[in-house]
Amino acid sequence: MASDAVEGAADAVEGAAEGAAEMADEAMDAASDAAEGAADMASDAVEGAADAVEGAAEGAAEMADEAMDAASDAAEGAADMASDAVEGAADAVEGAAEGAAEMADEAMDAASDAAEGAADMASDAVEGAAEMAADASPMADLLNPENFNLENVTDAISSSSLDDAMKTQLTSALDLAQDNPDLLKAALEQIGAALAH
Repeated sequence: MASDAVEGAADAVEGAAEGAAEMADEAMDAASDAAEGAADMASDAVEGAADAVEGAAEGAAEMADEAMDAASDAAEGAADMASDAVEGAADAVEGAAEGAAEMADEAMDAASDAAEGAADMASDAVEGAAEMAADASPMADLLNPENFNLENVTDAISSSSLDDAMKTQLTSALDLAQDNPDLLKAALEQIGAALAH
């Protein structure tokens, strides 16, 4: 009986050992599978992260290129606008200068014409005054009581543009005053005033 008990115990231990060994193998397999799965997952995660980083880098590079292009276009546009503004300002200045020069020329011409006109008017006035003075000088001598000549004064009255009634009146006054110096002076002054008109 003791021998049977020992054999049974030995069988039990052997069976337990075998079961434990199998369980250990299964546990090792499960652990190995879990490790492989974790490694695969880690590898996939790393690859995914690398792809994400690469995509982000490419996107950032593309955005940077687009930003550079936009900045370049903006700079070119600003340069063109500045150039157009400078050209426009230059044209405006040139046009204003030409307009001012034309206005100055016209003003000079107008001033020159005005000066010539004034000179002509002055010359005409001087000539007219000279003619009037020349005409008045003989008449002044004629109507001077000291140089009185009845016939000459009568001829001057007759040849004037006075109407006949005035001519007769002046001639009669002259005839009456010729022998009175005071009356003669008054009569000659009256004749001179009438002939002046």
